[in-house]
Amino acid sequence: MDPAIREYIMKHIDNFLNEEKLLKKVSLFKEYQKIGLVSSIENALYGALIESLHDITIVLNVFEGYSLTSGEMLELVDIIKNESSKIKSVVSKASSH
Repeated sequence: MDPAIREYIMKHIDNFLNEEKLLKKVSLFKEYQKIGLVSSIENALYGALIESLHDITIVLNVFEGYSLTSGEMLELVDIIKNESSKIKSVVSKASSH
């Protein structure tokens, strides 16, 4: 994976895990939970993170003409795996508010 894209993904994860931003998502997901669209705030947050990372690949393709190869997609999964303990900790804390 291009180092600039890897760095962008890492910054995106850090930005997503910003406490203030996460708490706004928690508030929104709690409203969705009240109407039965979300069963778990924590899982909704994980889904939002994964979806936002997927969106990066689409934006790169549409605006930059760059498509991640299957190897790069596996590298993306590795990035997430390497950050998973931090992601789980921060998301768990935020979802318990």
